[in-house]
Amino acid sequence: MPLGFRISVKGKDLLDDLQALAQKAPELLIPATAQVAQYVQQQIISDLRAEPGPPRYPIRWKSERQRRYVMAKLRRENNLPYRRTHALSRAWTVEISLRRDGTVLTVRNPSDVAQFVYGPHQQPFHEDTGWQTLRRNPRDRDYMRQYDRQITDLMTREYYAVLNQYFKKRRQ
Repeated sequence: MPLGFRISVKGKDLLDDLQALAQKAPELLIPATAQVAQYVQQQIISDLRAEPGPPRYPIRWKSERQRRYVMAKLRRENNLPYRRTHALSRAWTVEISLRRDGTVLTVRNPSDVAQFVYGPHQQPFHEDTGWQTLRRNPRDRDYMRQYDRQITDLMTREYYAVLNQYFKKRRQ
């Protein structure tokens, strides 16, 4: 047996409002999107720039060869005992691209050594110390899901506020 239903909307004013809103939506929502993106940008940078405490001893080297290389490098740089420069954690950037079809936040650390501290070649002692790992697909990480939920919640609130304000102005 066929199933069907009909929806009737009465009131030409409502349809006119919805049509006008559809045309103005990108113009209305881009500022709200930018505001949320900037807030989340600061949150991500703050989280990624956080550094763990001092290293845990004994240091778990990947190999004896690595240990000798690192120690020689630190001696050449007159950095024994090792002192963090914080340059690596400060190198994180989050770029915002606002588009009509959505917003993209690009998170990156351009440092050559980031891959050994955070990335796919994270060294055992960095993991032991507590540096965040991005070795696996970042989209699978809990903190990425947290940002996704946070962005969705903030966007929903901002969009409702903008649309509510729009309809109030149209009624006046």
